[in-house]
Parts: sequence; C-alpha cells; structure tokens
Amino acid sequence: MTDILARIITEKRKVIPSTITASSYKPCPFLHKNSFQVIAEIKRGSPSLGLVSPNLSIEDTLRRYEAIGVSAVSVLTEEVFFYGSLKDLESARALTQLPLLRKDFMVDIRQISESQYFGADAILIIMAAFVDDVIPRQLLAESKRLGLSVLTEVHNKVELDRALSIGAEIIGVNNRDLHSFKTDIGVSLELAKFMPSEIIKVTESGIKTAADLMRLRDAGYNAALIGEAFLNVEGFDEVISQL
Repeated sequence: MTDILARIITEKRKVIPSTITASSYKPCPFLHKNSFQVIAEIKRGSPSLGLVSPNLSIEDTLRRYEAIGVSAVSVLTEEVFFYGSLKDLESARALTQLPLLRKDFMVDIRQISESQYFGADAILIIMAAFVDDVIPRQLLAESKRLGLSVLTEVHNKVELDRALSIGAEIIGVNNRDLHSFKTDIGVSLELAKFMPSEIIKVTESGIKTAADLMRLRDAGYNAALIGEAFLNVEGFDEVISQL
C-alpha cells in the first residue's frame, strides 16, 4: 500500500470515533440482481480532480438523480482528500428514500455504527487498504450485525480471491488503481470472468459513455457506480435515463 492510498489511510486512522450513540435507523436493501442498476455519486472532488463542486447542493443533486431513475446513491464522506463529510450523508438521508452507500475508507469497526447513525444503508470495504483479512472480516461481521450491506471493493485477482474468502456478497471492481489513480474499464472486464454467479457485481470508475455501460452489463455486471461522469460528461443524465 503506497502513494495516495497510504496517505488517505494514515489520515483516516486519526479520526476514528471514540464512541457512537446507538441508532434506531433500520438500513434498507442496497442492490439486487433483477435489473441493471446505477449508483450515482454525491462528490465534491477527488485527489485527481481537486475540489470541483465546493457549493454542491445535496438536495438539488438528489432531485436530479431521482429524476433520471438511479437505484442508489453513494455519498463521499472522506474529508481531507475527497472534500466530503458525514454531514453530507446525514443531509442526504433526510432528503431521499433511495438506499445510501457511505463511501469512505473503513479501517475500524466503530465506523460501521457511525455509518448507521448517520443514515447509511451500505458501507465500503476496500481490500487494497489491508495487508491481511483480519479487519475486513471484522468490518463485514459488524455490518451484518447492524443490518448494513457491504460493497467489497477489489482491483485485481488477488483482492477478488480475498474478498470471496471472507464471504463478500456484493463485490465492486474499481477500474481506478488507488495507488496511481489511473483508470481502465478493462479491469472490470477481466475480473468478471472470475466472479461466481451468486455475487452481485458492481463496476466502479472510468465509465463515461453508454457503450461503456452496455459493455460492462453484457460482461455480467449488475450495477455501475458512477461519479465523475455526472460532473463532466455532457448529456450523461440522458444516457442513464435511457438504460
């Protein structure tokens, strides 16, 4: 683990919550296999883009996503590198009934109850953030205990095998290498060959055209997580609404 990912994880370990108030929120189901789904992202910026939308309106963004028929929403809550916050997640929960994914860097089980408290229905586990599977197993078990779905993210065959070994049921293939931030949808196309049929398969990052989406759907993916295309690809809303 080097470069950007290592820096993000180092910062994240500094802000682990000490205690979390119990939440009465009951998470709802996140994804299914009945049709191809789109997870649209609420994103203010990233290490590769910088701060793109400092005045982003959570409400306006959600209304836009609901109008084009997305299935779920991913909310960036990492503050230092992605300019998000838990306040964004809390605001989104108050404004929509769509399932919400807290997209952040989970390194401690206390973040799971924190995610539920702020209204998440699902959390992200990034296999590249861990040198072994001890903490990912703990995160997965705690999420199941609290009723949250887990999107387990991989970028290569080794990480995919690790995700399967800990019992991941929803696996996301990140087409972006978190060490270099280079993007290639060929990563998803290659790893699709090794995914068991019972897994809910999600492709993430680098998706910019209808042709990309169709190619990935035809490769067996059940959903696509899309962020930057909503920020900088003209006419992308129409692409999604026509799926």
